[in-house]
Amino acid sequence: MVALEGLVNMGTSFALSARTPDNQLLTVRGLPVGGRAVLYFQEKLTSGLDFHELLDALPMPIWLHEKNMPPAWANSAFLHTVDAESIRDVPTSALEWSAPELPATALTDGRPVEIRRHAIVAGERRTFALTLLPLHGAAVGGIALDITASPNWKPGSAWSSMHRPT
Repeated sequence: MVALEGLVNMGTSFALSARTPDNQLLTVRGLPVGGRAVLYFQEKLTSGLDFHELLDALPMPIWLHEKNMPPAWANSAFLHTVDAESIRDVPTSALEWSAPELPATALTDGRPVEIRRHAIVAGERRTFALTLLPLHGAAVGGIALDITASPNWKPGSAWSSMHRPT
């Protein structure tokens, strides 16, 4: 985990959301205190619909991970697309549809990376527009849109026009 390495090696504080194996949502904070790395875990109390539940209900594959790491979270559509029962079962060949350099490119360039990839989903060959978005820290968010019925899709369409330099 890049955030933890930054805390231990550089004294860089962080705050992340995480889920326990039994699906409990936590806030994890890392702080340098007296020359030591200290982690605080706090249960997140939510009412009603959780943000992850909302993303999980979307029909397009969505996933989050840190550079060079397997996904830390993915919605049901992603798991279905890569034929995995859970996040722990995601095959490494499914990450960025065999283009493992893309998360690093998005982070280095500081802008979304868009490509077209094919996948067999439920026995059918589908075409996906993958967009990898650099997020806070060294995290990357991925979104895959099924463009099988839209053969004229070109990279640089939706996400690039919305990106604003920070």
